Amino acid sequence: MKATFSLARRVILLFFRDKANVFYSLLGSIIMLVLYMLFLNKAWTEEKVIAVMPTFMQFQGQWLMAGITFITCFSTSLNAMAQLPYDNKQRISDDLNVTPISRSKIVAGYWLGAIACAAIMTVFTIVFTYLYLFVKGYAVPGVVQSMLILAIAILCIIMNCAFGFMLASSAATPRSYGSISSVLITLLGFLVGVYVPIGAMGKTTQMVLTLLPFTHGAALLRLPFTRETLSAATNSHSASILSRMREYLGIDLAIGSFRIEPWVSMVYMAVMSLIFFAISVRNLSKSKKV
Repeated sequence: MKATFSLARRVILLFFRDKANVFYSLLGSIIMLVLYMLFLNKAWTEEKVIAVMPTFMQFQGQWLMAGITFITCFSTSLNAMAQLPYDNKQRISDDLNVTPISRSKIVAGYWLGAIACAAIMTVFTIVFTYLYLFVKGYAVPGVVQSMLILAIAILCIIMNCAFGFMLASSAATPRSYGSISSVLITLLGFLVGVYVPIGAMGKTTQMVLTLLPFTHGAALLRLPFTRETLSAATNSHSASILSRMREYLGIDLAIGSFRIEPWVSMVYMAVMSLIFFAISVRNLSKSKKV
């Protein structure tokens, strides 16, 4: 275990030593926040919407912060896992393979290191989202909801790191891994319904996005961020209106008439994490790399 933690510590130190890497991990969230402040909030805040739900601006801010949290979680996981293909190119993996350290411990070191990097950056992002909500005068999630946010974020990190591990284990070079991860990070805002709400897309597109585990992660994060505002609105607004709005904004997911419960999303994410990890191990077993 000592070797595993030493390798994980190395991944963490190398990640945070590269300031550009840290910045690009936050770039997607920064772009999302800028787009929201300049365009998206004006597109959604029509007077008739405010008339139906006076707390809609607060709800919208909380919804956005949940999306920003997931984007940071995803981008940091992939950027931290980039250390694996880089070490393979530098033939550091050859040095590790001749040591008495088992391959499973080496793999665990990279995975734990990436999880730690993503966890640190995600916690930092959550603190920022709370400060943003506080400065705007919006309700900040309470203690219970905050614990749920952290728990869901950890599940998202594990899944995202497993996905990044799968990409890294199959990438031929660091450049190819960087290209793939850059495209995915760019598209993520659309894939999880952050740039454009899922309800605004076609039925076929909605079904495809619902099959992605990342969409489930973003939906789960939106629940504790917006729960208190939605609970207060339920007392004075039609439940059917709020239900349609929750589905439109990707808080509640459904396939046809079947509504997906949060626990189903959690199980689905856990299963997909195992599948990603199994594919990664299979990829590594076919190569001489780490």
